[in-house]
Amino acid sequence: MSPLKQRLISLIARHMEVTEAEVDSKQSLSAIGVDSLEMVEIVILVEDELGITLPDNLLSKIDSLADLVAVVESAFASPDLVAHVDTAA
Repeated sequence: MSPLKQRLISLIARHMEVTEAEVDSKQSLSAIGVDSLEMVEIVILVEDELGITLPDNLLSKIDSLADLVAVVESAFASPDLVAHVDTAA
């Protein structure tokens, strides 16, 4: 498992107050209670944790942990998708 994926699992589990084992990378995050408001909060936590800012239009593309990992990896691979990268983080 990649360090990014593990970090996101931990963050989501803490935020949703579930065990890390309950955060399945392939199933919808709604299975652990993530609704649209929770998703916005999770994205804000991810941005704060990783020192990045993701465009709001990417929120609609995130349904699962795998989607979130892909969006974050794409952001790091494509500087135009990241509004800010904190190199000190």
